Amino acid sequence: MIRRTIQVIILWLFITALIYFILNLVPGGPFDMLRLSNPRITQEHINRLNALLGLDKPIYVRYFIWLGKMLHGDWSSSWTTSVGRPVLELIMNRLPYTILLMGLSTFIAIALGVPIGIYSAVKQYSWSDYLVTALSFFGMSMPTFWFGIMMIVVFSVALGLLPTGGVASPGQPDIIDVIRRVITLGRSDPEVAGREIEILVDGIKHLIMPATVLSLFNLAGYSRYMRSSMLEVLRQDYMRTARAKGVVERLVILKHGLRNALIPVITIIMLSIPGLFSGAIITESIFSWPGMGRLLIDGLSQVDWPLVQGILVISAFLVVFFNFLADVLYAVVDPRIQYT
Repeated sequence: MIRRTIQVIILWLFITALIYFILNLVPGGPFDMLRLSNPRITQEHINRLNALLGLDKPIYVRYFIWLGKMLHGDWSSSWTTSVGRPVLELIMNRLPYTILLMGLSTFIAIALGVPIGIYSAVKQYSWSDYLVTALSFFGMSMPTFWFGIMMIVVFSVALGLLPTGGVASPGQPDIIDVIRRVITLGRSDPEVAGREIEILVDGIKHLIMPATVLSLFNLAGYSRYMRSSMLEVLRQDYMRTARAKGVVERLVILKHGLRNALIPVITIIMLSIPGLFSGAIITESIFSWPGMGRLLIDGLSQVDWPLVQGILVISAFLVVFFNFLADVLYAVVDPRIQYT
């Protein structure tokens, strides 16, 4: 674990350098649009503004300055998306919305996908197995943007049951905002007192469609992986031995089979968890959900490299860390696994 920890740190530093150099080698800069909007601005003005941001220094010097500040908690400030606001503040403002949406959809997908995959494997070649397989392929192959638009057309436009997007109805505070104010005040906000149920119901209505879109996609993948892994385990000798000893079939499946079948599924789940931070760009855009995905798109479209770097560096760290965590969980699930 010590050796792997060192590898994780080195790999993450390499990724930060790669992200920084790729973004800063892209032609153009944060002030290029000024010359188009105002012909009186000359290249000298642009160079002076670049010097204020330190963009006149060599790229490798800028990288080490940026890395040193980032490790000390200074993630720089936004260039264009929210001029002058700290990048870390922008990320922390959007992160709760992404965690709410992605966390709920991932939880639903795991809670439903794993049992469905187990049942499908145990009932192999039955009509229920064929149904689950067909629905899984449908969920995996269906584009999220198409499914999201179809849900809006059916449930919002045709039936009028759910809002088309956003976090809350006009004039209604959203759940995250209410929680923030409660934490800040240390007590219930008098502005929302007595309306907690109404605010909660309104938030759930806005959450149903985007969470359903993401849950269906992930659920299809988890159930397929769980089914494949469980089918392989069911054919092992120790499973037949457990049955021959008279162990109840339910215990054979859950105690002897599930633990070994979870090993490849752990990899898939661990790799999907970093998505809790980076968000679902397409789904958040369709449903106007103010998460990390939309923030990343805004940063890219407005050449806001400090913001984009901050999001990508955190995402890269989470991917590397959860890969490391998956390796550790392998040994927890199956003690026979050792790393030499």
